[in-house]
Amino acid sequence: MTDRTRTDCSPHRLRPAPRTSPADSLARALRATRRTARRPRANRTHRPSRVGGTLSGPLEPSVMDTLRGLLARERRNDRLALRDDRTGREYDTHRLLTNAWKVSNLLHQCGVRAGHTVGLVGRTPEAVLAFLATASLGAVVRFDPSDENDLRAVVAPTDDLDRFDLPPGSTPVAYGAEPDDPGARYFERDVWSQNPTLAPSAVATDDPVLTADASFSHADLLDGAERAVERVGMDAGRTVAVRAPLALAGTVAAGLVAPLLTDATVVFPDSDTVADVAVSIDPAPEEAVCDPTTLLDDSP
Repeated sequence: MTDRTRTDCSPHRLRPAPRTSPADSLARALRATRRTARRPRANRTHRPSRVGGTLSGPLEPSVMDTLRGLLARERRNDRLALRDDRTGREYDTHRLLTNAWKVSNLLHQCGVRAGHTVGLVGRTPEAVLAFLATASLGAVVRFDPSDENDLRAVVAPTDDLDRFDLPPGSTPVAYGAEPDDPGARYFERDVWSQNPTLAPSAVATDDPVLTADASFSHADLLDGAERAVERVGMDAGRTVAVRAPLALAGTVAAGLVAPLLTDATVVFPDSDTVADVAVSIDPAPEEAVCDPTTLLDDSP
């Protein structure tokens, strides 16, 4: 039996031997993007850029300095972007991005604007769509929120909505079973009816996008994604099992942002799943394991 090389995101663990790969190319491109993004706007060069192992579309460096750049129209294609092994649901990039645009319009109708906070509950495609949509609006995501006092909206399974005592002006958005509460929006129905276009918003690289024990900006998550790509080699077509809690910012960076940047596939695993890479704080069956607590300063 051949021994498997086990890697993680810790700088103190054994890493694979250096190799040239699309992931290495992406990391270099991301570093160039970060430098370009922080120059004065007048000095930026606007050249087409490749992201990941395949051509994801010509993205200007100034666009990919925020997570809104993940939703650029030209990035849509038929590659598999998201797989939920517990339900069998799959999203190619075209479907994922188009539905994220629609969710951005739904949240905009709910009054979500830049700087507002949106609570997300669940490890589901709906949570991924709502995360991308919230980020595109310049708003802030809080996964599995315990404090709802500042939430402008919460997106959660219908059975979980009862535990939230939302402040006046906040909107509950239920997914799964249709809610009985007439004041709640129904995700499946109301997203379907939205225009397939991204809601307008101005988003800056240093704007906060995620709050956990601390606040993290678009730049923070993109930097964390870059570290994950470099350390475990998230090439195009590889599968990434998200096993760590999404309440950790490092899990969001490595398990959601990095795969979407590299044309890898986000996987919500079931008990039989063995992916190419795991994002996990515990032992996992995957050969490459990325510990999300080593990417950003959000260790439990």
